[in-house]
Amino acid sequence: MKKNKKSYLIVALMMLLSVIIPSVPVLASSSLSSPTIQMYNSNKEIETNTISPTFKIINSSYSPLDLKDVTVRYYYTSDGNQEQNFWCDHADALLGYNYVDNTSKVTGKFVKFPNGIGNCDTYLEIGFTDDASILEPGQSISIQTRITKADWSNYNQSNDYSFDPINSSPCENLKVAEYLCGTLVWGTPYFPPIIHPSISPTTASFDRNLFPQFDIYVRLTLNNTSLRSISNGNQLLVLGVDFTINGIYAIINKGYLAKQSSISTTLTFSFSDGTNSNLEIYFAQPDGRFSVKLGSATGACGDTVSVPITFENVKEYSKLVASEFNVSFDPSVLEVSSITPGDIVTNPTVNLTYTVSKDTIHFIFIDDTFGEQLISNDGTFANINFKIKSGSAAGDSPLKFSSPGIFGDMNLNEIQALLQNGYIHINTQV
Repeated sequence: MKKNKKSYLIVALMMLLSVIIPSVPVLASSSLSSPTIQMYNSNKEIETNTISPTFKIINSSYSPLDLKDVTVRYYYTSDGNQEQNFWCDHADALLGYNYVDNTSKVTGKFVKFPNGIGNCDTYLEIGFTDDASILEPGQSISIQTRITKADWSNYNQSNDYSFDPINSSPCENLKVAEYLCGTLVWGTPYFPPIIHPSISPTTASFDRNLFPQFDIYVRLTLNNTSLRSISNGNQLLVLGVDFTINGIYAIINKGYLAKQSSISTTLTFSFSDGTNSNLEIYFAQPDGRFSVKLGSATGACGDTVSVPITFENVKEYSKLVASEFNVSFDPSVLEVSSITPGDIVTNPTVNLTYTVSKDTIHFIFIDDTFGEQLISNDGTFANINFKIKSGSAAGDSPLKFSSPGIFGDMNLNEIQALLQNGYIHINTQV
């Protein structure tokens, strides 16, 4: 009976203590704090052949710190491409009351940023061998290092990210980064800016006269990317045909440029990092150049409007014996109601034919006499009469030449025509 009373008393006491004394959690070693680092530059000369950072690593955590798991990064500009040397002059770990030499157990390597600009293009990463010391909580190690170039030429420390020109003893420096098992635990690392690829120039001009004509050279600044494609709208340019690559230049072929029918065009350069750069090309039209132009018109839904196709500078090209071209339009907005020949077409019932498909009008002119009924003057080739469909949105509905077309003079020589697109403006419904 006494034994049972004693057992009940022990159980009751344990229950009482569990209420009065709060429980103490078990904490992981890294859950409260991490190792910290202090640093200063013993050599503060701006122009110098030696960079001399001194580091102090302090185990401010609650568990032992194995130095082999620690790396430290010092960021600076290498001011050249020479090979660099690293020395650890001294490394003492203060373990209790004893200093333990770790000088031979300190490692160093240089890492160059591919796009490093500004105040950093390189960092020194300091590490430790597997047999380096283990720091108990509160213990530390001081590391004296030097960086030089192989030819002992000077650095300029004024623009170095981690450089401390003020302190002469170890102080916290957030521009030095410390990693534990590859995870950042101290400081703000330097991240080089993202420099996207680019082209130069971004605008160019091209004279579509037969003479002179020149390729367009585009300088590529790739910045560790590659050129994936060049496109003109939905059309990809063909490497080796429409353009070539020569070193740092993309060369747009003059033959490709001469075939473009618009006043201007945009070539899109697509790079492997997902970015694009545009080249705007403007086509010069010298005096006397044969031109084919689509006109413009204005109307409201339900109206029928007339759009002329005009030829200019015909006489400069020995008159025209033949032409073939396509005009495209938006069939959801416009409907071709009729087409009438213009005043420069002789005997149109024989010499002029056209067909209308869903969204294209195909024109063919051939002088059936091969000389007596040529197009010999400037003027209107044809008039396209469009009906604007009901419910069409206000704004401009484009009319475009959908191909370069074929034009021949009386000597059966092909003429390169400058084609100019048009539009129909649809008024806002009242």
